[in-house]
Amino acid sequence: MLMNRFGFSIIVLTTAAFASADTFLYQGMAPNHGTAKIHLSGSVGSYDGNVYIGENKFTYGSEPQTYGYCVDILHAAGNGQAFKSDTGSLNGGATIGYLLQKYAPTFHDNVDKKGSAALQLAIWDILYEAPTGNIQATTAYSINLNAGNFKADTIKVDGSTFDPSTYFAMFNADLGGSAITTRYEGHTGTSMQSFASAAPVPEPATLAALAVGAVGLLRRRKR
Repeated sequence: MLMNRFGFSIIVLTTAAFASADTFLYQGMAPNHGTAKIHLSGSVGSYDGNVYIGENKFTYGSEPQTYGYCVDILHAAGNGQAFKSDTGSLNGGATIGYLLQKYAPTFHDNVDKKGSAALQLAIWDILYEAPTGNIQATTAYSINLNAGNFKADTIKVDGSTFDPSTYFAMFNADLGGSAITTRYEGHTGTSMQSFASAAPVPEPATLAALAVGAVGLLRRRKR
């Protein structure tokens, strides 16, 4: 019975990091962003409108302000209860995670408006165009804003027309990369936009170590 109780504690502790909700506060676009007119259609839903594209700022619980990219066109950015999950549940999520890890920190540090705008468009294209149900984009796939369920035009940075094709060539060369990164999702019952960041999710070994340490504390308290 004791072992069952501790085993349950480990399960709870290793899942609580992403299951528990905390307050998400959206704090607007970062300086490195642009604008575009986007068009979404198909089974996922539809949307047509002018949007900001690039890096977003937000806080989660007591954590310092961080940044991320939208992975949910169909909802508006907002505040409320959210929880951390990961990009593994997204269509093309491993590819999205890899591009975020490789490029987002550099674009952030250099305040690269064009890079951040291009990265956001690439993320949406992968999310809505990569083969459904695959977390990895196939080698035959390439980012294309002119065809498919997701399209974009009238792309601008600082009010001037911007062609993201040079950045897309870099991203297309990296579509074979794979990484799972942190995602912030609105809690059940909310309609908050979902964001993904370059931050890696805790490895299973790290979570297990945290759980074992916590179980040790439980044992000492029981005594």
